[in-house]
Amino acid sequence: MQTQIHNKQALGVNGVISKAETQYLATIQGVLMQDTLIGAPVAFGTNENELVNTGITADNFVGFVVRDGFINSCETPTQTYKKGDTATIITKGNLFITAPADATQGQYVNVASGGGLSFSDSAGATSCGWRVATGGASGEVIEITTTLK
Repeated sequence: MQTQIHNKQALGVNGVISKAETQYLATIQGVLMQDTLIGAPVAFGTNENELVNTGITADNFVGFVVRDGFINSCETPTQTYKKGDTATIITKGNLFITAPADATQGQYVNVASGGGLSFSDSAGATSCGWRVATGGASGEVIEITTTLK
Protein backbone atom coordinates (compact mmCIF):
# COMPACT_ATOMS: atom_id res chain seq x y z
CA MET A 1 0.00 0.00 0.00
CA GLN A 2 1.26 3.46 -0.89
CA THR A 3 2.38 5.40 2.17
CA GLN A 4 3.69 8.61 0.57
CA ILE A 5 2.56 11.09 -2.04
CA HIS A 6 5.07 13.34 -3.76
CA ASN A 7 3.91 16.62 -5.29
CA LYS A 8 6.97 16.87 -7.51
CA GLN A 9 8.34 14.13 -9.75
CA ALA A 10 12.07 13.50 -9.40
CA LEU A 11 14.11 14.94 -12.25
CA GLY A 12 16.53 12.02 -12.30
CA VAL A 13 18.87 9.94 -10.15
CA ASN A 14 22.11 11.31 -8.66
CA GLY A 15 25.12 10.29 -10.75
CA VAL A 16 23.14 9.11 -13.80
CA ILE A 17 24.00 10.44 -17.25
CA SER A 18 21.11 12.26 -18.90
CA LYS A 19 20.54 12.86 -22.61
CA ALA A 20 23.32 10.50 -23.59
CA GLU A 21 23.75 11.73 -27.16
CA THR A 22 27.06 10.31 -28.31
CA GLN A 23 28.34 13.50 -29.94
CA TYR A 24 28.06 15.32 -26.59
CA LEU A 25 29.17 12.53 -24.25
CA ALA A 26 32.69 11.61 -23.11
CA THR A 27 33.76 9.37 -20.23
CA ILE A 28 36.99 7.93 -18.85
CA GLN A 29 37.76 5.35 -16.18
CA GLY A 30 40.19 5.56 -13.31
CA VAL A 31 41.00 4.24 -9.85
CA LEU A 32 39.78 6.29 -6.89
CA MET A 33 42.40 7.13 -4.26
CA GLN A 34 39.80 8.02 -1.59
CA ASP A 35 36.23 7.03 -0.74
CA THR A 36 34.20 9.15 -3.20
CA LEU A 37 30.49 9.91 -3.47
CA ILE A 38 28.62 9.27 -6.70
CA GLY A 39 28.17 12.60 -8.47
CA ALA A 40 31.28 14.12 -6.85
CA PRO A 41 33.93 16.06 -8.80
CA VAL A 42 37.38 14.48 -9.21
CA ALA A 43 40.87 15.42 -10.42
CA PHE A 44 43.84 13.35 -11.58
CA GLY A 45 46.14 12.05 -8.84
CA THR A 46 49.91 11.75 -9.01
CA ASN A 47 50.00 8.49 -11.00
CA GLU A 48 48.37 7.50 -14.29
CA ASN A 49 44.64 6.63 -13.98
CA GLU A 50 44.49 7.74 -10.31
CA LEU A 51 41.61 10.02 -9.33
CA VAL A 52 41.28 12.14 -6.18
CA ASN A 53 38.42 14.13 -4.68
CA THR A 54 40.51 16.71 -2.80
CA GLY A 55 42.86 19.44 -4.01
CA ILE A 56 40.56 20.08 -6.98
CA THR A 57 40.97 23.31 -8.95
CA ALA A 58 39.47 24.50 -12.23
CA ASP A 59 42.84 23.62 -13.82
CA ASN A 60 43.09 19.99 -12.68
CA PHE A 61 39.35 19.14 -12.62
CA VAL A 62 38.55 16.04 -14.71
CA GLY A 63 34.82 15.36 -14.34
CA PHE A 64 32.14 13.79 -12.15
CA VAL A 65 31.77 10.25 -10.79
CA VAL A 66 28.99 8.40 -12.62
CA ARG A 67 26.61 5.76 -11.26
CA ASP A 68 27.50 3.00 -13.72
CA GLY A 69 25.85 -0.28 -12.73
CA PHE A 70 27.69 0.29 -9.49
CA ILE A 71 28.30 -2.14 -6.67
CA ASN A 72 31.32 -1.13 -4.61
CA SER A 73 34.20 -3.41 -3.65
CA CYS A 74 32.18 -4.55 -0.61
CA GLU A 75 29.37 -5.65 -3.00
CA THR A 76 26.72 -3.58 -1.26
CA PRO A 77 24.54 -0.89 -2.88
CA THR A 78 25.77 2.52 -1.73
CA GLN A 79 26.27 6.15 -2.76
CA THR A 80 30.03 5.86 -2.16
CA TYR A 81 32.79 4.23 -4.14
CA LYS A 82 35.52 2.87 -1.86
CA LYS A 83 39.22 3.68 -2.15
CA GLY A 84 40.70 1.46 -4.87
CA ASP A 85 37.42 1.03 -6.80
CA THR A 86 37.43 1.71 -10.54
CA ALA A 87 34.94 4.43 -11.47
CA THR A 88 33.55 5.94 -14.67
CA ILE A 89 33.98 9.71 -14.90
CA ILE A 90 31.91 11.91 -17.21
CA THR A 91 34.07 14.63 -18.74
CA LYS A 92 31.56 16.01 -21.23
CA GLY A 93 27.76 15.75 -21.55
CA ASN A 94 24.79 15.98 -19.18
CA LEU A 95 24.59 14.55 -15.65
CA PHE A 96 22.13 14.49 -12.76
CA ILE A 97 23.66 15.46 -9.38
CA THR A 98 22.31 16.29 -5.95
CA ALA A 99 22.55 20.06 -5.56
CA PRO A 100 24.76 21.12 -2.62
CA ALA A 101 23.09 24.57 -2.76
CA ASP A 102 20.22 26.24 -4.60
CA ALA A 103 20.92 26.26 -8.36
CA THR A 104 19.31 28.19 -11.20
CA GLN A 105 19.39 27.32 -14.89
CA GLY A 106 22.37 28.91 -16.61
CA GLN A 107 24.54 29.24 -13.51
CA TYR A 108 28.19 28.17 -13.64
CA VAL A 109 29.38 25.14 -11.66
CA ASN A 110 32.42 25.91 -9.47
CA VAL A 111 34.72 23.38 -7.81
CA ALA A 112 36.24 23.70 -4.34
CA SER A 113 39.58 22.24 -3.30
CA GLY A 114 37.83 20.03 -0.76
CA GLY A 115 35.73 18.43 -3.51
CA GLY A 116 32.60 20.50 -3.02
CA LEU A 117 30.58 22.45 -5.57
CA SER A 118 28.95 25.86 -5.70
CA PHE A 119 27.05 27.82 -8.34
CA SER A 120 27.50 31.38 -9.58
CA ASP A 121 25.91 33.70 -12.13
CA SER A 122 29.21 34.43 -13.87
CA ALA A 123 32.27 32.36 -14.72
CA GLY A 124 35.15 32.72 -12.28
CA ALA A 125 38.51 31.25 -11.41
CA THR A 126 36.92 28.11 -9.96
CA SER A 127 34.43 27.47 -12.80
CA CYS A 128 34.98 24.00 -14.24
CA GLY A 129 33.28 24.27 -17.66
CA TRP A 130 29.90 22.90 -16.56
CA ARG A 131 26.63 24.85 -16.21
CA VAL A 132 23.25 24.21 -14.61
CA ALA A 133 20.78 22.90 -17.24
CA THR A 134 17.85 22.32 -14.86
CA GLY A 135 18.01 23.99 -11.46
CA GLY A 136 16.52 23.17 -8.09
CA ALA A 137 16.81 23.70 -4.36
CA SER A 138 19.63 22.45 -2.18
CA GLY A 139 19.33 18.67 -1.73
CA GLU A 140 17.27 18.18 -4.89
CA VAL A 141 18.50 16.43 -8.03
CA ILE A 142 19.51 18.93 -10.72
CA GLU A 143 20.96 18.52 -14.20
CA ILE A 144 24.34 19.95 -15.18
CA THR A 145 25.83 20.13 -18.67
CA THR A 146 28.84 21.05 -20.77
CA THR A 147 26.65 21.86 -23.79
CA LEU A 148 24.84 24.98 -22.51
CA LYS A 149 26.00 28.06 -24.38
